[in-house]
Amino acid sequence: MPFWGTPDVDLMASKMNAKVPSFVSRYRDPQAIAVDALVLSWNQFHLSYLFPPLALLPRVIKKIKSERVPAILIAPDWPRRTWYADLGRRKGCAASKSTLARWIRATIQEAYRSMGMTVPAGIKAHSTRAVGASWAVRHQASAEQCQPPGSRSIHPQSTVLCPPMSVSEKRILRYRYTKRLTNDHDQQYDLAVIVATNDPGNNFGIVETVFNDAEVPRDLRGETTFGDLWLHDFWGTKLSSNASHKSYRPLTVLTFRVSYALAGGLHPVGFHVINIILHCMVSVLMLDVFSLLFGGKTCDKGKKMTYSPKAALLSALLFAVHPVHTECVAGIVGRADLLCALFVVLSFLGYSKAQIRINKEDHTSVFWVLCSIALAAIAMLCKEQGITVLGLNAVFDVFVICKLNMLECIQKVRHRDKTPENFLLVKKGLLSRISLLAAGGICMLYLRWSIMGTGPPAFTNVDNPASFAETLLIRVINYNYYYSLNGWLLLCPWWLCFDWSMGCIPLIKSLSDSRIMAPAALWFCLFGLMYQALFSSNGQTRRILTMGLGFLIIPFLPASNLFFRVGFVVAERVLYLPSVGYCILLSYGYCKICKHVNKKKLATIVVLGLLTLYPVRCIYRSNQWKSEELLFKSALDVCPLNAKVHYNIGKNLADRGLQADAIKYYREAIRLNQKYVHAMNNLGNILKEKGELHEAEELLSRAVSIQSDFSAAWMNLGIVQNSLKRFEDAEKSYLTAIRYRKKYPDCYYNLGRLFLKLNNVFVNLQKTPKTYQCKAMTMYLQQIFLHPK
Repeated sequence: MPFWGTPDVDLMASKMNAKVPSFVSRYRDPQAIAVDALVLSWNQFHLSYLFPPLALLPRVIKKIKSERVPAILIAPDWPRRTWYADLGRRKGCAASKSTLARWIRATIQEAYRSMGMTVPAGIKAHSTRAVGASWAVRHQASAEQCQPPGSRSIHPQSTVLCPPMSVSEKRILRYRYTKRLTNDHDQQYDLAVIVATNDPGNNFGIVETVFNDAEVPRDLRGETTFGDLWLHDFWGTKLSSNASHKSYRPLTVLTFRVSYALAGGLHPVGFHVINIILHCMVSVLMLDVFSLLFGGKTCDKGKKMTYSPKAALLSALLFAVHPVHTECVAGIVGRADLLCALFVVLSFLGYSKAQIRINKEDHTSVFWVLCSIALAAIAMLCKEQGITVLGLNAVFDVFVICKLNMLECIQKVRHRDKTPENFLLVKKGLLSRISLLAAGGICMLYLRWSIMGTGPPAFTNVDNPASFAETLLIRVINYNYYYSLNGWLLLCPWWLCFDWSMGCIPLIKSLSDSRIMAPAALWFCLFGLMYQALFSSNGQTRRILTMGLGFLIIPFLPASNLFFRVGFVVAERVLYLPSVGYCILLSYGYCKICKHVNKKKLATIVVLGLLTLYPVRCIYRSNQWKSEELLFKSALDVCPLNAKVHYNIGKNLADRGLQADAIKYYREAIRLNQKYVHAMNNLGNILKEKGELHEAEELLSRAVSIQSDFSAAWMNLGIVQNSLKRFEDAEKSYLTAIRYRKKYPDCYYNLGRLFLKLNNVFVNLQKTPKTYQCKAMTMYLQQIFLHPK
């Protein structure tokens, strides 16, 4: 870049690819001068260098023109893109093939010099396709290995190690290789490098060609096709894979993709704004739900009148500001719960219209029942918990629409009253509505199980220790203790933690443990409420308590470990819908106290205090979610025995370059959980960088002995053994990592480096250097095939 001058900062880079010593990183980096270039003022730099991801190009161009700063900008020569016109009148021309070849040869020579190797003579810059074809035929590679890494990529590392071939052999190779590429026409991806100046009339010109792309999740960026999106789990893994989490939420992923497209990349502000909007929508709709449950609505002279407006408003306010919702709203992943709750509420409100009155006779509206089932299916595609709305609708139908009175039913059974009209099940429309709900639920479960392909995901002891308890009695006691903790979080949401696993809650192993009083108190309260809900003589009391308990219990059933093992102990996000029941019961209790107790002011002060403290707690908790450091350290006060909390703090410190502090937290995590292989792996990496190779090897060896298929630990163990000059052990470790993880480009790269090192060190061995060269070439080509970018 001597023609335009040397830039003083690389605004979008990392320590691995920065073009100049000063750079701005996308993530925290101790060597970077700042984080997130788009929030900085670029006027402070004399000349900036920018190679942004394609999604950020419009924002970068707009910022350059608005601040009128000189910059070297790398952008593709794509005239059909909307931002192309903003590049100016003189964008330069596409680089010629000879220019590209010259740049590639210069890059190869620089790569050799940086590795301290002699630059070979006669370097040729031909495409990865030609090299792949040459290698494939000479070494009898399989068809999969012959697959080209992509027409966009140029990887010159592989061009030097290819053995020489005759002209006729080259023709055969080209024919065999291009035979596979029928109808695969080469597209030109001409990249223009643009120089921006503060001259508004002449903003751009051409410099050089580079290939790069931002690493973002496939399902968000759009690399995954719309059809494949419905076959992936929430994290982008195929549902048919044994490694899948089995969390099937394609509609939530679609909203993430829309947010990514609108924000022009992984910018958290846009994602958070949508979460806030969704929570506001759910809170507003909850007012209709509470109005329906606290006595329903009626029309008076064309106006909708609510029987209990104060109770409904109080419940809606409690729901809107409850601190337990902070994780769902502040955490971007919590959008699954927000979307699920939105469609659950819509489904419930739709089902409330399932019975219509025509000429003083009740009739079933099949349309609203089917609409409710469809909305339940949509809720389930946002999160699995959405299917529980069918149970809520059934309870609402039986106890609210049909007004079942258990006390009357028992009395009629005792007196052997067999009059048909006295039995609920023959009431017009109930059986048909319940049958439709049951059929819809069975179809959804069948389709869900068919898409999932395999059984439920496999969780470990650290994820949910109670489910791995030795006896059924211990499992039941601990499950009930978990239920009581969830109830306590609703009552007193001051103990909030992002993770409750890994020893955060020790198991109850004896009946003498005082904590057993918590589930006893929980069930005492629940049985008391259930008795009132079923046998109270007051119809409104039965209505409110039944639906309050329904909303409290039914949405929580998927997280209860009753039907299948879940991968967590306590999770605040699963309480988003059950908190509706809590708000109903709390508001009902307040109304009863105000009616039957003389000192109403005290109860009012308590409720107003909650409405004041809840938002304060939400604000405080939201501030903790602003950064990983604050979030992880806040968990220490709640779960000091949680090994994962110490691990995450250590990882955060290591990412910020504070390795000495990170080592302390990693050691504490291993002390709390002696089988924590991820902490051993990360601690081993830090010790490796500090030169403490023997302790690093010991830790990594322990990790792979505990979890034999831990590919990352095997690869890191190979790196340590390579540094200790135990090359045979290093090769075995690399190959073991590849055996457990076939698509591991980093491991192929390290194995290629090992073979190059062996080529330089073991010249006098029986294996000739050319053999090591060919092995290295094989590893590098495999890396290029797996990671062409």
